[in-house]
Amino acid sequence: MGMTKSFDNIFELEEQVNNLPLAHFETLHTGQRIENTLEVGEETKVPNIDKSPRLDRFAVVNNESGALAGIVSDKYELIQHRKAFFPMIKALRALDMGISGKMVVGDDKNHVMVKAEFDDEKFEIEDDSVYGVGFMMTNSYDKSSSVVIKGYALRKVCSNGMIIPSEIVPSVRVKHMGDLNPEKLFIGFFDKLGEKLPELEERIREAREDLFEDPVTVLKNVNFPETKIDEVLERVEYSEEGMDVTKELTRKQLYDAMTAFNRDYVEEKDLAMSTEQRYHKKAQKVLVGSKQMLTQEIVEEEG
Repeated sequence: MGMTKSFDNIFELEEQVNNLPLAHFETLHTGQRIENTLEVGEETKVPNIDKSPRLDRFAVVNNESGALAGIVSDKYELIQHRKAFFPMIKALRALDMGISGKMVVGDDKNHVMVKAEFDDEKFEIEDDSVYGVGFMMTNSYDKSSSVVIKGYALRKVCSNGMIIPSEIVPSVRVKHMGDLNPEKLFIGFFDKLGEKLPELEERIREAREDLFEDPVTVLKNVNFPETKIDEVLERVEYSEEGMDVTKELTRKQLYDAMTAFNRDYVEEKDLAMSTEQRYHKKAQKVLVGSKQMLTQEIVEEEG
């Protein structure tokens, strides 16, 4: 998963962002063969072959490691990590919002994720728990993601994280920053996040009443790995003694079990950030997805 560093305030985050590596373009040449991924420690310099330079393809190379991040077209705009994250920091300062959290830098130093929680934004669901509110933001040099920021809520009682559904707070995705005012974009996102918290609270309350009569089918319908389904159901909370959790669960119970699994499994296996986000998307579908889609019977093919 890479290196993780915690920060307790916006000044510590800014220092970490300031130390993130830069990347640059290098020219490719006709007939040149090169792998899209090279291990750090190998000779990763793009060889300057004496053939005509290509004008439609370039190599993106990490300045610090020398590793190749990817091969891109001439239309690709390289957004440096610092250029991506500094407008977010400026937006938080403009709104006078305190944060704490962690930064995860991938092993190749091409992919960065910031997961932050606001100091003063939280809500409480009766007979449930307190939720902290924050955001997740990513950037990469390897084309795996553009600049993306999403709302995030943290269930305090067990540190389960939930990505706030895009139906409630649309994520912000930036592919090109040249003609945009990214600070203004982030300010708009943070304002929207605060405005929509009551709707998120209501969704969670509704999920506590909405029953699934066959949770296993629901998990299969979001393409959850069948070999991991039992591990999810083992984490179901608020079940009565002797209760068969494969027969009846609320959306909220199943969602909480999935996010608990995500937290434990990702930490145990030290999985890639993209894997963590993929599991969160499956849990998000369970929380807000169409009940008809989630509960439709799966027809097994014969043979």
